[in-house]
Amino acid sequence: MGDALVPVALRRPLYEVAASLSGAEAMDSAVDQLGRSGPGIACVEHGRREELIFDADSRELLARREVLVDGDAGYAPPGATVGWTCYLARELVDGLPEGTPPVPGPPCSPPGSGRGTLIEQGFLLGTGYFTDLAPHLEEWHVQGVISDAQYRALKAGG
Repeated sequence: MGDALVPVALRRPLYEVAASLSGAEAMDSAVDQLGRSGPGIACVEHGRREELIFDADSRELLARREVLVDGDAGYAPPGATVGWTCYLARELVDGLPEGTPPVPGPPCSPPGSGRGTLIEQGFLLGTGYFTDLAPHLEEWHVQGVISDAQYRALKAGG
């Protein structure tokens, strides 16, 4: 559901399907990073607990949160929130705001961590996940997505 414009009539049925999936755990009440509360659905995969938090009345997705459950991960203690997204507004637009870069910036380190490019306050254009930057560096450099210094550092492996 995430960024999708889900019709009102489908929100509750999609919530019920998600809650009935194998491994899904219903949460009577969960609170997102903005303090909004509602029912949730959680599932543990790959050492993380993925939580979806919904509006109690409409079942519109309010937020998603990733909580580390694997004590051997090494980068944060179990119970730490390691990722979250709060959905404030969704709308279909004709185009991106003027000044939007042609391609989102390259991902952060370590590989696979992903990154978003802030377009304007409250508007984030996200990238996918990359495990190998090398095939993309030249294109990003030519397009001006990364600077000369970033290009040299990334080519050098830093």
